[in-house]
Amino acid sequence: MLFIQDVNKVYEDVNKKIEELREEMAKEVATLEHNYSSLHKKLDVIADVVTKYVTMYESLHPMVGTKELSPLAKLTQIMPTDALPIATGVKGC
Repeated sequence: MLFIQDVNKVYEDVNKKIEELREEMAKEVATLEHNYSSLHKKLDVIADVVTKYVTMYESLHPMVGTKELSPLAKLTQIMPTDALPIATGVKGC
């Protein structure tokens, strides 16, 4: 009889611990879902802004021709060779 009581006590303790772990995991999942949703909203805003900038750039690009860029070309010709890449318009440096 004592053995059965011990088994029942262990069974109850295990079930209680399992329930505590389930509750803790549910809280963690809710936190993860909230963080995912928040991050997704922020990424949507960033994607919208990038799309607007690309659209704006593409609409301005045909307006700027070689005639408008010729002063910039002359400026880069007279700049020193050791100028910062950003000043010369060189990409990837």
